[in-house]
Amino acid sequence: MDWEADRIDRDSIVVLDSVSQCSDRRNDSLAGLRHCEHGCAAAGGSANRGAAASCFPSSECVLRNEQRRPVACLLRRAVPLRLQWLRTNAPSFLLGAFTGLAIAATCLTKMSNVPPVAVALGIVIARAVVIIRRAPRAVLIALVAIVLCAAIPIGGWMLWTKSHFGDLTGSTGKIALLGWTRKPFGDWWHHPIFRPRGLWIFWSDLIASFLRGEISWHGLALRWRVADGFYAISTLVLVAAAILGLRKRAGLTAFQRQAIGSAILIFVAGIAFLGLLSIQFDFGNCINPSRAHPYFTSGRLLTGALIPFAIVYVYGEACVCGRFSARLSVVVLSCVAVFMVASEIWVNRVVFVSEHNWFHI
Repeated sequence: MDWEADRIDRDSIVVLDSVSQCSDRRNDSLAGLRHCEHGCAAAGGSANRGAAASCFPSSECVLRNEQRRPVACLLRRAVPLRLQWLRTNAPSFLLGAFTGLAIAATCLTKMSNVPPVAVALGIVIARAVVIIRRAPRAVLIALVAIVLCAAIPIGGWMLWTKSHFGDLTGSTGKIALLGWTRKPFGDWWHHPIFRPRGLWIFWSDLIASFLRGEISWHGLALRWRVADGFYAISTLVLVAAAILGLRKRAGLTAFQRQAIGSAILIFVAGIAFLGLLSIQFDFGNCINPSRAHPYFTSGRLLTGALIPFAIVYVYGEACVCGRFSARLSVVVLSCVAVFMVASEIWVNRVVFVSEHNWFHI
């Protein structure tokens, strides 16, 4: 896997999302790690792509993909928990506790999950305001449970990070390591994202990597322009269709409108957050993001919005095709799924035939 790491005051800073450790080079500098021969062949280019990942640093270790799976299971619980808050008129202590734990796990897994958490908290607070007159005691107990179960893990981790890295999120050392500098507020508005071409580059690259993935082979990203274009255009059209369909409120209950509306907010908030990060920094000599391509377009940073995105995408497709026939909507959705799977197989075919993959060992 692609990875980079360095040490500041005896603690390691990991600047990639998915990493593998190189035990015989643990104390080397960043430059030494870039020249690691085994497992880091693409470090000159693809490793820096992971620099866009926003996460808390860990001391002497990192969460591997296998270790993230239990956390991911808890994160998936955040979606039904959010919907449960929309349904309930008397939230229980357990609902508040599980909501708080889900918020903590989401934030601690990756900082780019903050926008979905902010939207979810907004939904909880708005719902609490509506139902507090009906069951004030139950609402207050649930809110206290949320605060305690979320604040204790997040606050404890922030204090640990502050004591080891000097700031609450550990991002200062990471930014310095990558060579980024914060731009004055007035310079934010000169970013190319505020021009049509720049906005399309940001959107298309982000959505393509979000749906296609970010697999690289011998330092080159595995992609197919036809599929990437389809992902970017279809997502734009179907999200717009979902927003219009939601405004018309055709055939939807109040709960369904709220659920779809919150899913749209989560997806849009995640994209807006990455856009905000893109305009804040001068990326210096960093490879990706860079001065030539100053955009956070790593799709994995939107993973927290994957299930809400799927809801919006399917609903948008139903709004477009449902005008003609419900059967047509199912056929089109099936064709999209087949196209996605087939394109992934086609794009990754060079890996399948390699004598170094698992199937040839």
